[in-house]
Amino acid sequence: MRKALALDPKLAQGSDAETFIARKTLLPSTTGNTTFRLVGHADAKTVALAGTFNNWNPSQTFFTKSGDEWICKINLAPGKYQYKFVVDGNWILDPGNAATEDDGSGNKNSLLIVEAK
Repeated sequence: MRKALALDPKLAQGSDAETFIARKTLLPSTTGNTTFRLVGHADAKTVALAGTFNNWNPSQTFFTKSGDEWICKINLAPGKYQYKFVVDGNWILDPGNAATEDDGSGNKNSLLIVEAK
């Protein structure tokens, strides 16, 4: 008898189906005209990029580890952007960028200006 695969445990109840848990895959952003770098944080599990360019979504744009740094590349049109790095859930300013800007609510964010080419 062949066993059915069920991703939802409710579907497997009362049957011979095997239940599997689908894990979320975090794909790093490795192409684009703008590169973000974070040195250190060797023990970090995940590093994400959140800012005005992705509606501050910490689950959308991820870094990849390369040697002793984390790297993320994304395409950005010319303009002004606020952003932060999210290291294992902790939001931090970009330590490699001294430019910051207040968001109007008392929060300080890293600032990036992309010039037209």
